[in-house]
Amino acid sequence: MLCHKSITKQNGQPKLSIFCKEIIINGDYNSETRTMIVEAEPCDPNILGLISDLVVQVDKIDTCVVYNNVEGGFKLSVRSCIKEVKANELVEYLTEKIGSGGGHTDKSGGFIFENMYEDLLSYHQKRNVRMKGVSNAIAEGDIL
Repeated sequence: MLCHKSITKQNGQPKLSIFCKEIIINGDYNSETRTMIVEAEPCDPNILGLISDLVVQVDKIDTCVVYNNVEGGFKLSVRSCIKEVKANELVEYLTEKIGSGGGHTDKSGGFIFENMYEDLLSYHQKRNVRMKGVSNAIAEGDIL
């Protein structure tokens, strides 16, 4: 990540400016739920929280999940500015059985263990293949 730091004076007081290029890798926005999911470059967990603070400040975003890949899994930062979505409940839901998370109703964080995520993903992929097989058999009249 390319970062430029500078210290200047504004009204006689020191001001720290940090400009980082390429923090966000990819973001997906759902206009129906006003939710954004953002993949960020690996960074300090505090920076991950700052990114999610900035994302949720966008007028059309009520809830965001910012994550990055770190050693052993994925670090999450969740923000919500609406009472219908509690950040702590969302992160607990996202990490259930594959990690841990918690926090406050508006700001929370969590971790998903990569090996547990892959095991769960593999299970669901295999289950979906089986379900498609059953659906096809029903459609073809093999199962009545």
